[in-house]
Amino acid sequence: MVSIIRPAERDTGTAQTPGMRREAGISGTLTGSEELWMGVGRNEPGGTSGVHHHGESESGIFVVEGRLRFRWGDALE
Repeated sequence: MVSIIRPAERDTGTAQTPGMRREAGISGTLTGSEELWMGVGRNEPGGTSGVHHHGESESGIFVVEGRLRFRWGDALE
């Protein structure tokens, strides 16, 4: 199956954390995906995102502009 999700169709009702605005493009709601979530996340310059998890979903990050410090695990390594 192929799904084309245009920017205006992204789901802004997806889970949010302080400091980051997310729009889902691939999710269970939009495409029926069971193990993959992909979308667009935006932070203000110098901003941070609250601690959060992606459940059982696989995760990846692609930085379009700026720099990113990514921490993970129970100790936020």
